[in-house]
Amino acid sequence: MGQMRKQTRTETTSDGNVIRISRGKLTEIFIKVSQNEKENPAEMFSRLSRIIKAEGAEIVKMDVFGHCSNYDKSVEFLKSAAGELSWPITWVQGGGYGLAIEGVQVYAIKGGEIETIKLDGRIVGRTFQDDCARYCLLGDMRPRKPSAGREEQTREIFESIEASLRLANMSISSVVRTWFYNDHISEWYGLFNEIRTGFFKERGVFNGVVPASTGIGGNNPAGAATTASVLAIQPLNKSVTIREVTSPLQGSAIKYGSSFSRAVEVETPDLRRLFISGTASIDQHGRTAHITDIDRQIELTMQVVDAILRSQKMNSNNVTRATAYVKKPEYSGKFVKYLQNCRLAVENWVVSQNDICRDELLVEVELDAIAQL
Repeated sequence: MGQMRKQTRTETTSDGNVIRISRGKLTEIFIKVSQNEKENPAEMFSRLSRIIKAEGAEIVKMDVFGHCSNYDKSVEFLKSAAGELSWPITWVQGGGYGLAIEGVQVYAIKGGEIETIKLDGRIVGRTFQDDCARYCLLGDMRPRKPSAGREEQTREIFESIEASLRLANMSISSVVRTWFYNDHISEWYGLFNEIRTGFFKERGVFNGVVPASTGIGGNNPAGAATTASVLAIQPLNKSVTIREVTSPLQGSAIKYGSSFSRAVEVETPDLRRLFISGTASIDQHGRTAHITDIDRQIELTMQVVDAILRSQKMNSNNVTRATAYVKKPEYSGKFVKYLQNCRLAVENWVVSQNDICRDELLVEVELDAIAQL
């Protein structure tokens, strides 16, 4: 199995879960905090602020899963704690445990120079680079007119992603991972896929590596039909390899109309990054398996994810970020119980209640993993 070097350190404290990967002068930091039953959102963000200050790191991207009613107060608290925010916050309506905020995922770095990207005066992303590549993370991508139709909003999202990447001197062909949070997703996932596929064809995306992706249901504070996040990587030399990774237990999603790769791997001289797309209880023919049975859907979904990890000589110890989306609040406990029974690190996961792209799907999982060479 792929083994991590000693440069990687995982620490779980009362403030949150932190994974550090040191790469020469650059340290990448993956942080996850969740609200507990005895605190309010401000107290949870206080814990997050303490972690950031203790690490001496700078935030590149933040994802929050929680009730949209807490957005404005949370942003104001973050500003009071950290000053003017220079990173995008992708806020997705969640449910799950009945808490105001199910979880916050932060990607930060230490020892690197970061540039901020603004589109139409609004912060939408940040870029930095190492010796091998330039990295651009976009977040909170949303249409200017939330009152427009779903088709118009979706087309504008893709055009805004392209425009933001252009500001970073990149293009759509540099994208390796996308996240789309679509309000009432099961009502119009077919239309969304049609628009995405058309855009990818126009831009020649299918001539290269099709990005890994997550498409999940979730409202947003702007009331838009969809919001998005993006990771783009631009190699600086030939030492970087970006390739599609197939799933040993599932067929290609492209064959049934969803334009994404099951996983994408990015290899540099010092590590391999694996981005596993949103994965659900779908068989090799693209059909939903174990309809109405949440326990068996969880089991199959996790088996599929584990098979992808193992195919790249990785395991759960390599995971740096993990998210589970469950259709009903009561399924959160079932998913956590599965993790506990399998002796998997619950503290690494955010579990959020969200609609899945098919009504009969009850759970979806995504994760990132890193193996140092």
